[in-house]
Amino acid sequence: MFNIKQAATRLGVSVSSVRRLIASSALPHVRVGKLVRITEPDLEAFVASCRVADVVESSPRVAPDATRAQRALAAYVARQQRRAN
Repeated sequence: MFNIKQAATRLGVSVSSVRRLIASSALPHVRVGKLVRITEPDLEAFVASCRVADVVESSPRVAPDATRAQRALAAYVARQQRRAN
C-alpha cells in the first residue's frame, strides 16, 4: 500500500493532485483513521483507466466526462510517451 506521497511519486504528479483525485473519488483509496492508503492494484487500475488508446500529436484524447485531473494525467502520459519514442 502506498501513502499519498508515494502514490504521487509513482504517478509523477504532485501530492495535491493525488489529494484532489481522492477527494473527487477518481482514485480509490483506503482510509484507516486519518491515514490514507492506495493499494497497488487500485493505482494501476486508475492509470489504466486514464490510458489513451490513440495519441494524437496535437492533443491527447480523453473521455468527455473526464475530470480535470484525469485530463492532466492523460496529457502527462502522452508527453512521456512522445519523449520515449
